[in-house]
Amino acid sequence: MGMPTLLEKALEKVGALPQDEQDAIASQILETIADEEAWRRRFAAKRDVIRRMADEALAEDARGETVPLDEVQQDARRAYALFRANPGHPSLHFKKIEGFNDVE
Repeated sequence: MGMPTLLEKALEKVGALPQDEQDAIASQILETIADEEAWRRRFAAKRDVIRRMADEALAEDARGETVPLDEVQQDARRAYALFRANPGHPSLHFKKIEGFNDVE
């Protein structure tokens, strides 16, 4: 017999726990698997939409209409530092999005 798989090792450790802890871990595993399956179904159902959005993003980049990621990150860090120092600073613009406040 070969070496036990990582799953077999994990199940052995879980099997040594009290029943309530085993049940809690089993619930987490089952929820994670169900969540992954739900995401796979959503993406499969939206393949055309995702492809169209990817094509649009690539076309925008080819036209030079995008900003390098490091610049976006730098701007975000600056805005967050400003927000931390002064949440009411006039250069920060907030808008309501589905019941949450977000920065424009």
